Amino acid sequence: MADVKWIKITIDVFNDEKIKLIELLPDHDAVLVIWFKMLCLAGKSNNNGMLTMNDKIAYTDEMLSAIFNRPLSVIRLALKSFENLGMIEMNDNSIYLPNWEKHQNIEGLEKIKEQARVRQQTFRDKHKDLLITDSNVENNVVVTTSNATELELELELELELEKNKPKTKIPKDNIDNFFESIWKAYPNKKGKGKVSDTQKKKLFAIGDEVFRCIEKYIEYDKKTTYDMQYGSTFFNSGYIDYLDGNYEEFEEPEQNPDRKVSDF
Repeated sequence: MADVKWIKITIDVFNDEKIKLIELLPDHDAVLVIWFKMLCLAGKSNNNGMLTMNDKIAYTDEMLSAIFNRPLSVIRLALKSFENLGMIEMNDNSIYLPNWEKHQNIEGLEKIKEQARVRQQTFRDKHKDLLITDSNVENNVVVTTSNATELELELELELELEKNKPKTKIPKDNIDNFFESIWKAYPNKKGKGKVSDTQKKKLFAIGDEVFRCIEKYIEYDKKTTYDMQYGSTFFNSGYIDYLDGNYEEFEEPEQNPDRKVSDF
């Protein structure tokens, strides 16, 4: 199943009433991060807003706790809050985002679909008298079948654009030296061998911002009771939450004994 490469989020998302109510919760920052992680996971699942690993297995709260690297209690608080606010529906242990379409660029997908249709018609016009084998199609032109999904069309266009990009080879020593410097800066030095060369290239491309991610995470860790992530976990995925465009300052939640999740 092809996964969505992006989702659509409006710039005034934090003015939404539901988001404002979530910000009143204990661990509200963690709950908001879980919400955006769920949106990304719904895109990866590509199942019309249903959070599924495949056609037969739906994600459970315990599975979300593991892949989001969040305590199960916080995951359950988040899911209960989202359900009370109508942001998700839970049926037969399945999690469904009923407003999933608003997080997708439907117009963009339709444009890609139309571009693929034109390419397909052009191909047919040029080769209508020839018998094209599967290998010829693979080697000479990409043909989109009539039952291809919108996301497959999108991926097809991305691959074609990628082929035309000029390739710049970065010396491996530069990448390795950069990784050694960020690994040295990170306190929990476990799992170094689990960071692949491909991932090291991604970190190199991000540059000095990775150091800022480390600093932000260290400060966040001082204010929470969570165990610090292994180095392998942080550099493979954990750093993403602390990129300049994703990070929000940690604030101690206000204690309000009269407010409960069910109030929403």
